[in-house]
Amino acid sequence: SGTMNSTKPLVEVIDSDCDADDENKKNRDNTSSSSASGEVMKDLLSINETRPTYGLFQRFSNVFRDYAREGLVHEMLECPNPDELFACGEEGDDQHSEQLNRREMRLEMENEKFDSDRYLNDLCVEEEGDMIFDAAMMMVPHWISATVVASQNSEESVENITNRLDKLSTSETQSAFFTSEESHLLATLPSKNNNPVQLSVVEKRAALLTLTDILFAYAYDHRTTDGDPTVESSWTVMILSPSLAWLENYNPPYDTLVDVVRWSIRRSIIYPYLRSCTLAKNVVEDVSVIFKGGRRTI
Repeated sequence: SGTMNSTKPLVEVIDSDCDADDENKKNRDNTSSSSASGEVMKDLLSINETRPTYGLFQRFSNVFRDYAREGLVHEMLECPNPDELFACGEEGDDQHSEQLNRREMRLEMENEKFDSDRYLNDLCVEEEGDMIFDAAMMMVPHWISATVVASQNSEESVENITNRLDKLSTSETQSAFFTSEESHLLATLPSKNNNPVQLSVVEKRAALLTLTDILFAYAYDHRTTDGDPTVESSWTVMILSPSLAWLENYNPPYDTLVDVVRWSIRRSIIYPYLRSCTLAKNVVEDVSVIFKGGRRTI
């Protein structure tokens, strides 16, 4: 017949202009979202670059934030807010120059807590005698042999300690560190990382300075407890060591061994039970003997 059959189109275009607008809107949303994400990431990176760091070689941050919320940080450190205080000379410290850094706050707190009357009383204890003081002075630690005690120079100087520290090596070429049996045992242990960390001269020096104040704190506690640690030993070691109590960051060559020893002795006449320069001098000699013994003794 003359009637024409009409077929329904398979695709019907409703409004091409509307589709284009929707596409443009999506592109704008994606662009703005990407821009906002980029700004947020930039802010996070900026915060990350300026936040305080601490620990060995200043490689850690925000470790104590959760502990601070729970009030536990005061049981582990003397530094009140380590995640908000920069170290002396740390990048970002200049931006907060109006605030005290960790070292300045530490020295200020030490000045406030020094008790001159208590120190003078302990001088009388040295003269009149005290059971704990006498035992600490007469004790022969395990790192000192009888022959060393007989020949030990009582006038050991800080300069001699510095010379021994300079000679102390962190290389793996010292054959006396492990016995042949120990070396064989270590060789049989599986290793996940065969590439030892390469430290710069400054990093090695900083690590040894940190080790010095920790050894001083340990040797003091070892003498005053007659080699039998007490429930207060962890506090004693922490409070005497600037590296542990205030997360001190040493910067060689600006910070020297003389500085570290002086700060350790300074804290030993402020905080612990026995506050005696005579005892502190013996502890310094202990540290010198430990360093002289090399890495095995340490």
